[in-house]
Amino acid sequence: MKKYFIILISLGFIMSCTDYDVADYYNLEVLPGYVSYNAPGENATMDDIEIDEDEGIVALNIESPTGTLSDIAITYEFGGDAVYGVNFTVAGATAAGGIVVLTPDPNDTQAYDNVDLEIEILQDGINDVTKTLEVILVAASNTEGTLAVGRGGTDFLKTATIKIANACLMTPADIVGVWTLDMQDAFGDGWNGASVTFEIDGVGTDYDLDTYTTDGGATATVDITIASGTQVLKFFFNSGDWDEEVTFQITGPNGVVVGDYGPTPAVGEFTIDACLLL
Repeated sequence: MKKYFIILISLGFIMSCTDYDVADYYNLEVLPGYVSYNAPGENATMDDIEIDEDEGIVALNIESPTGTLSDIAITYEFGGDAVYGVNFTVAGATAAGGIVVLTPDPNDTQAYDNVDLEIEILQDGINDVTKTLEVILVAASNTEGTLAVGRGGTDFLKTATIKIANACLMTPADIVGVWTLDMQDAFGDGWNGASVTFEIDGVGTDYDLDTYTTDGGATATVDITIASGTQVLKFFFNSGDWDEEVTFQITGPNGVVVGDYGPTPAVGEFTIDACLLL
């Protein structure tokens, strides 16, 4: 098994080459073991981690640069205005915090012992502001005793800050009204089988340039009315023979273009920028 030590050496000024006691010239101090967040390179601080609330998992890597011969139980707490169970969650934790266990790898003598603390970011379904989550290391221990937290037992690399940006959702109130689909074909001969589907509460209707064109197949515009009481609106692109010629834009009921797609739009369900509906 490996074990690392950080040693401070103070060298006395040797005045002669006579025999001497090493203790007369060296003061050796073994620093206590510690755990801290792993920052890129040799940085002693971490940049805030910025993530949208619909992006999933943030992995915070915690390391023990001094090494360990046994599992380290690391206690952490949550701070900030992000709400546990609403904006984020961690397996095995509570709203106050939790414990993550760092297990040493006896077969890896090159890397520091480390563990990932996985923070699952949740989409709260509310169009609101950016939330802040702080994950603070507060204690650590193994069978050999207590370890410090933060680099060298200081406040450096003791706190990780996650900025959770709002990911806008379409609410039923945003859906109601007249949407506009503008369609173009670069060659001017229609969409050759391609279409866009507006699916309203599970019922889809296909729209294609050929049906609505007024200039021989180069452009077309269609208005789609979404009635009051509609709960879910989804969008799909269906492939044709010449998708590289296809472009289209979608304008929301507020008159703002919320999506511009193509050439060669992605096939299947696609999203609009719901934030532009607000």
